[in-house]
Amino acid sequence: MKREIRSVLTIVNLAKPDAKRMVDDVDRYLEQQGIVREFFGFSNGPPGEPGSLDWDLAISLGGDGTVLYSSRLLAARG
Repeated sequence: MKREIRSVLTIVNLAKPDAKRMVDDVDRYLEQQGIVREFFGFSNGPPGEPGSLDWDLAISLGGDGTVLYSSRLLAARG
């Protein structure tokens, strides 16, 4: 079964220079595909949670801590 991706949450640790540079490329690609995007960036620790609750896909850009944070955030939402 193929699932269409219509919305994407991008979680970005802006304190990581590589992640900060990559987010524009990811956003541009998603926009070209007609995908609704939500950007959640932080630099000195996560400030909370993204506003929306409904995404088809999440992308985590940063380091190991960003991936772990993203996993905990998304696991709680099912």
